[in-house]
Amino acid sequence: MDVVAGIRWRVRTGVPWRDVLPVYAPWQTLCRWLRRWQGDGIWARVLTALQAVGDAAGSVGWAVSMDSTVSRVHHHAAVPAGMVIRSRCRRVGCGRSRENMGSSVHAVC
Repeated sequence: MDVVAGIRWRVRTGVPWRDVLPVYAPWQTLCRWLRRWQGDGIWARVLTALQAVGDAAGSVGWAVSMDSTVSRVHHHAAVPAGMVIRSRCRRVGCGRSRENMGSSVHAVC
């Protein structure tokens, strides 16, 4: 049980793995189990199960929030209008907008 508690504490606080409190399992153990459970899809199944329980109890609000921002990029990363380039920059959406060179970033929560 201290493995799950240690993983939850580390993810919630965002501290580096090496700074996990000694009341939990060693940081190497926590990191190994987190990665293993992520790879096996266990965390996704736990989240789905908890959401189902909360939804059945009526305690989950399913509102969606969207936010966006524009990140400025270096002028060498911009792709000129009309030019077809299969580059990393084109894949991530860098380019010249009307105001500046940047890339829009959108987050849906």
